[in-house]
Amino acid sequence: KGQIEVVQGTPPMGFASAGDRYFYSNGKPLVLIGEDVARAWTSDDLSGSWDYYVGKVAQSGGNWVRLWSPYASRWFRLWSPNASRWFSVNYSELLDFALNHGVYVQYCLFSPYNASFSVGPEWANVTPEEFFGSAKMVQLEEFWVRSLIGRYSAFPNLFAWELFNEVDGTPGYNATLVRKWTEAMVDYIRENDPYHHMITISVGNPSDGFALFNVTGISYAQLHLYGNGGPYAVPEEIGYWVSAYRAFGKPVLVAEFGASYLRPVEDPLGITEQLGLWSALTSGAAGTAMTWYWSDWVDPMNLYYQFAAVKDLVSKLDFTGFKPFAMNVSDAYGSAVGNGSAALVFLVNDSLAGDWQYYYGAEMPSSVNVSIPLSPGSYYLEEWDPTTGSATSSEGVEVGPSGRLSFAVTFCTDAVVTVTRSFINATPAEGSMGRLIIFSSSSKVVTIRDHAGRVISTVAGSENGTQLSLPLGIYYVNGTEEMLDGVNSTLKIHLPLLPHVTSASLMLKEELALLAVVVVVALAALSFGLVYRRKKAKASPSSFSFSFGPDALSTTLQLALSRDGALDLLNYLKGLLSPDAANPPSTSGYAKNLSSMLTPYR
Repeated sequence: KGQIEVVQGTPPMGFASAGDRYFYSNGKPLVLIGEDVARAWTSDDLSGSWDYYVGKVAQSGGNWVRLWSPYASRWFRLWSPNASRWFSVNYSELLDFALNHGVYVQYCLFSPYNASFSVGPEWANVTPEEFFGSAKMVQLEEFWVRSLIGRYSAFPNLFAWELFNEVDGTPGYNATLVRKWTEAMVDYIRENDPYHHMITISVGNPSDGFALFNVTGISYAQLHLYGNGGPYAVPEEIGYWVSAYRAFGKPVLVAEFGASYLRPVEDPLGITEQLGLWSALTSGAAGTAMTWYWSDWVDPMNLYYQFAAVKDLVSKLDFTGFKPFAMNVSDAYGSAVGNGSAALVFLVNDSLAGDWQYYYGAEMPSSVNVSIPLSPGSYYLEEWDPTTGSATSSEGVEVGPSGRLSFAVTFCTDAVVTVTRSFINATPAEGSMGRLIIFSSSSKVVTIRDHAGRVISTVAGSENGTQLSLPLGIYYVNGTEEMLDGVNSTLKIHLPLLPHVTSASLMLKEELALLAVVVVVALAALSFGLVYRRKKAKASPSSFSFSFGPDALSTTLQLALSRDGALDLLNYLKGLLSPDAANPPSTSGYAKNLSSMLTPYR
């Protein structure tokens, strides 16, 4: 006799879901990187072919592929020369292999091409009108889909059910009939899929998508883009259609792309791939553009390294709140996404467009000036080689009250630029550590936080200076922003340090500005009450002002308080607004420094 123990396990991948712009897995943005591997079953060794291509994608940092099903030939009692080979393969093994390699699989159910209505023999006895409109046919289709749900829906890496590939490619395409069929099929899957996988559909002509992607239950929109103007038609075409499809309020995925739909262009260096990967990502798509030519271009040219370049950078960025934004750029095509406190920019050296085949041998640098919107503060600006994913330069920059950062980029090929609150480049050659030196005559303890507000250390200063070694980055010392970078790798802090306070102004962060106004008014009223109740207070009132930033929310309050009332108010505010609120300074210690922030009392 034996014993089997069943324990609760954690799946290696979470089920994917759709947000407004991006996909999510385990509560985090899921940025897709990959390619189509749609017809691996054309190989005599289907599972071996699948393992090879999907393995290559996974090894290079990809996380998504697209697979076509072997269609419904058996269920329709129609015959195909390849049907026996297709059905001899256990698709569970394909999904399981992808699962163990961290790759999501978008499963396409039907297509008008390899199961062509016009050339048969699989569809020789079925017209498009029957397929989409006949009650008997729809019943057979639902039976087929139900069998797939039963077999594969438990796989967490089954990304989505794609109802039909390029459905507008069916002969005599009837948009009204297809929309009705789509609505019915969406309802059927939603009723029968216990794991609630996403559902989508695709079109060959992007204009036809406007009649389908607004169907309730379609989780995201797909684009299939094949510009015939060479590689340099790719970025602008992607940017245009991704922007247009945002009208659906759903994620947009460029699920097929190429410089030509007829064949791969003669592009051995993979310029088209590079342009597609980065331009989709920075145009607001939910991932890279997914090339169709997995077996006759990416693999023979060994272009998988381009997936790795994207993955290396994407894995270091948090795409929460990212969306496309307009930027000013001279002499280059560019696209960018960001959230106001971080940005990812892609710049195309279109001066080489006429000689793109000599792209990587170019001796002609392109110098461009760029201006992007960002919240005021300290940042790191880093430039990257989009081919290798390696950082080429980095510097600390400041964004002033205007809320714009201007910078220049000189490059021979395309360029990627990131602007973030901390270094992305994980391995700077030198100067990766900096020093904070805290000087104080009273051994005052300060709190040091990282750019995300997490407490890094609490340190007591000294007359000779207490030294603290920290990785390069942005820190807050008792609330005052300080930057350690390659230029300022040593910072000396002299205490006492008054957070957010300069001269006669109490400066607050934007997110506290409105709250602070309310708090001050309430506390001012309280202080007035204290003044009237304290009959023994002999000090005459003193007039001063608080100014709250940023400029857009600036408010000045003129308060007339007794000296005691002012001390109470200031001490209370200090304790309330200090990042180290658990240890507010004492009234006596604070009174010693009133002259540094208020008109001296008489």
